Amino acid sequence: MKTNIILYSAALLAVLLPFSCVDRNELKPSAPQTLEIHASIPGFDIETKSTDGSELPENLYAYPLGAEFSEGVTPLRQNSSDGSTYLFNIPGETRRILFSTIGDGTSSYGVTYPAPASVFRADVLDGQPIGTDVLTGWLNEYTSGQASAGVTLTRASARVMVELITVLGQDTLPDYSTRFSDVSVSISDIYTSVEVSADTAGTVYSGSGQITLPANTPVHTLPAHSDNPPITLTVTTTGGETMTYSGVLPARINRNGSYSITLTLTQDNVGVGFTLEDISVSEQEFDLEEQSIFDLISLSSNTVLFGNQAGEADTVTVTESLLGTWTASIPAEALGYFSFENLTNETSATTESPVLTGEEGDEIRIATLQSNSTTTVNEEILFSTSYGHTYPLTIYQSNGMQQSITYYAGDYHYLGVSGINLQLMSIDNSGNTEVIQTGDTYNNYNSGRYQIVGDFITNLRIGDAELNELSFSNCGTLSDLVIYNCTGTLTDLYLDGNTPVVENLSIDYENSNTQGNTLTYLSLAGLSELKKTTLTIPSLQNIEFPTDRQKLEEVSVIKPDNLTELNLSGSTALKSLDLSSAPSLWKLDLTNCSSLKELSLHNNYNNLVDLLFTGCSSLETFSLNASFMEDQLDFTGCTSLNEVYIYLSGITNYLQKINLSNCGHIGDVSIYYAEQLNEIQSDGTQIDRLNLLGLPALSSLNLSTAGVLDFSVRECSNLTDIILTGSTSLRKIHSSNNSKLVNVDLSSSSVDSVIVENCANLASLNTSNCAGMTHLTINMPSMPSSVVDYPRLDGCQNLRSMYLNNLPAQSLDLTAQTLLDSLDILRCSNLKGLNCSGLTNLKHFNLVGGGSDVNLSGCTSIKELDLKGSYLNTLQTDDMTGLEFLRIQNASSIASLSIPVLPNLQEIQLSSLGSLSSFSIAEGNAVKRLRLYDLQNLNYNNLAINSSSSLEQLYINNMAGSTEFGEYALDLSGYSALKLVNIESCEYLKDVSFSSCSSISKLHTKYCVYLTDINIGECSSLTELDLTSTGIGTDMAIYVLEALPDNSALPSSSIYCFNGTTAINNQDVLEDYISKAMYEKKWFMNQTSLGAIEFDFRD
Repeated sequence: MKTNIILYSAALLAVLLPFSCVDRNELKPSAPQTLEIHASIPGFDIETKSTDGSELPENLYAYPLGAEFSEGVTPLRQNSSDGSTYLFNIPGETRRILFSTIGDGTSSYGVTYPAPASVFRADVLDGQPIGTDVLTGWLNEYTSGQASAGVTLTRASARVMVELITVLGQDTLPDYSTRFSDVSVSISDIYTSVEVSADTAGTVYSGSGQITLPANTPVHTLPAHSDNPPITLTVTTTGGETMTYSGVLPARINRNGSYSITLTLTQDNVGVGFTLEDISVSEQEFDLEEQSIFDLISLSSNTVLFGNQAGEADTVTVTESLLGTWTASIPAEALGYFSFENLTNETSATTESPVLTGEEGDEIRIATLQSNSTTTVNEEILFSTSYGHTYPLTIYQSNGMQQSITYYAGDYHYLGVSGINLQLMSIDNSGNTEVIQTGDTYNNYNSGRYQIVGDFITNLRIGDAELNELSFSNCGTLSDLVIYNCTGTLTDLYLDGNTPVVENLSIDYENSNTQGNTLTYLSLAGLSELKKTTLTIPSLQNIEFPTDRQKLEEVSVIKPDNLTELNLSGSTALKSLDLSSAPSLWKLDLTNCSSLKELSLHNNYNNLVDLLFTGCSSLETFSLNASFMEDQLDFTGCTSLNEVYIYLSGITNYLQKINLSNCGHIGDVSIYYAEQLNEIQSDGTQIDRLNLLGLPALSSLNLSTAGVLDFSVRECSNLTDIILTGSTSLRKIHSSNNSKLVNVDLSSSSVDSVIVENCANLASLNTSNCAGMTHLTINMPSMPSSVVDYPRLDGCQNLRSMYLNNLPAQSLDLTAQTLLDSLDILRCSNLKGLNCSGLTNLKHFNLVGGGSDVNLSGCTSIKELDLKGSYLNTLQTDDMTGLEFLRIQNASSIASLSIPVLPNLQEIQLSSLGSLSSFSIAEGNAVKRLRLYDLQNLNYNNLAINSSSSLEQLYINNMAGSTEFGEYALDLSGYSALKLVNIESCEYLKDVSFSSCSSISKLHTKYCVYLTDINIGECSSLTELDLTSTGIGTDMAIYVLEALPDNSALPSSSIYCFNGTTAINNQDVLEDYISKAMYEKKWFMNQTSLGAIEFDFRD
């Protein structure tokens, strides 16, 4: 097992800014203080000379702890983040802080806060791999008001990836998918919980579970608690066979480890199974301890400062270059101000060759070439490794003038400033100054007027102040300017020309002068180095961004209540734009912001009439949910679009046209409730899913040449035509609740699924020659009043499922749809003929309320046939060899039904068939369950069950309710499989025989008032008999009591009931037979009707 050395890139190293001690009495103890955290995690593997792919977490949580930790702490998510920098509002009483990727919003975990033992406990949900690293880091000493600190995050988790190698004979397959369709791996003995101790600051693991992960996909997990965790490999061959192999890992899974597990399956001979030949593990550590963190390139100084005179020189040493040689590229502009010479190898950079190269230990001499009396010179030289990692050296030349910043704060406030040769002075009312601090300062000060002077001022932060004055003079090196949580009476803020190299600008300022002038205009025109800006200035009406805005990456404008115009066009590096509600904004220009990936306009944009974003070639997501006064949206040149979401319900808008032409490939386009939208263009663009909802101005849609795959259009109240004729991209269409839709033409298109619902005026649905169509649903709210031209199925030979509701068609011949496997026809009351003969793939058939003549002959795959409320006259079921269940209900027209020999038919249910007078089941069938209900015209003489060897359950209720054919008899003698029988409310049934039904256990013949004869001879399994309210007399009762089988050997008693049998007129004669049945055969008489038999009929 090898352990690699992991290095850290300079961009991720902790930056711990110095701070001064502050008297506690000077602070506001309970007020939250802004804390800037610079986090670091691993970045580079020196042995493999490659990055490990780690990134700083998107979200970081702070757990602020006081001097005593006795109660649970609610984690604080960062206010904002920028690369390795996170900003938090920390309570003033905090003394130490735990930082972690685990908090209330963490997915894959259940997080609790079990104080005082632990700061938090995270339980892995369902024992599955976690979604992100578990990272933790401590700031063990925190002072209220502290501005910044560095924190190193360490891992409490591991990363695991499994690779499967397949060997056939001597050959290793390049891709296992040629043999296996599915591969999964599970590892056991994995911890399921992790806690962070408040006392020791360490991590504690508990629980045990299993993780399941796919092959060739890295996942994060908690460590293992055993030295050799069990591992199971499950593969499914391309032929459908599943095989499982087990073993153990030769190494433990530890925290902070990255594990590559290789499983080798071998097959020596064709026809012989695979063998799990080898399990190997390669491990490397993600990161080392904090004292081992270092850069790939280190310089003796990262900043070189010169005065304004020519001939000044300084030397910088390359103290470390861990990958060998380095290269320094010198910009042409820098060569105009400075000379560069490698003193070690005696080479110099020139305009013809503006590059220096060297090795560790080389000395670089830099000298000024000319005097400078204009603006401060600022140049950056990048030293790079052979693998592209860069490290900056910043060079300044003064213009000979002192830099200064003057401000007036009306109350107690925070000041943080850094630079070279700094002095902080207080200014009294007479203009006299007093130096109160030299060097960098990070402290809180009382109200007053202050001035900062120095040679090079680089960073300024003012917070929690009533700021009434702020001015800059010659601040040519100021790169970081932050004003937060400030109020005051500023009416202007001049940054142009005074702060030309500001890269990070954040201003949170609200005017307290509500009656007079306020800060309405902010010019950033001269800030050509600006990369990130966050502005929270509600009074602003106009912001002028840099004329040269090539470096601008992030713009956030919070509470722009009065902002009227925002021009960011040409900001090619802009990646992020955050605009909250902007009720006064009328123009937003983002033209050619080619790096912008997301644009979200939500809430209030009541006056936005000019929105420009053509040429945003990296834009992936566009979201509009706001009042919108523009009449069109033009996405020209937005070639990376993946999602467009427009939702304008209940919002004033004038949007009439959307142009999505030539946008490449868009995943989702959803347009909801744009009341005036009447045109959508999408030529040259493929759209995977197009969803239109509530567009009343849309009257027609022609998408024949549009690349739409999945199209949904709903509640477009004036839409009359949808044309997709010949579309080669269309796969699905769903039209719903379009009340005026008349025509849908999909002919000769590539559509796969068609759903049309609740379109009451639809007259034509053309699906002819849709050879790829597999699913068709036509679901109408009621029967159309006019003649319709659908469904048209010629050329639709691949149709597999069809659902029709409320169609006026009179006949339907589906014999050409040979692949049809599911058919539902509901409430098609005009349908007379339905021919499905020969559809051997048809498995599901449902007919309700239509179809008088139905031919299902040869439908060998139908297992369930459920006909409800149809107008059925004839039903042909010949050769339906797969049929298992048949139910016909409320079919008032069918007079005769004959079931041929169907070897798999198990259950038949017939109910409420008012005209049925003849029913037969052919000899040789295997029916097990038969239910006959409410068949008033079915004569027992015309009932042929013919299932003496298979029938197990019989239920008859309310059958043959007429004396038209005389007295009825039912003979089921010799039905040897029969177990459960209920014959109920068949009042004209006189004679019934169950002789030799040796399996019958429960027999109920109730409320059959004319039943006088019953034969139960040789019913040796009978345990329950109910003859409630029948017509049997005393002699028949004596016969029954004598015919009851001897059940004295059974563990429980048997029961019978004669309740309501008024024809039994000599109870005294029966007493001896009743006693004999009870004492000799263990049969007991129940005084009331027995409970209902529980049958196994399908609901």
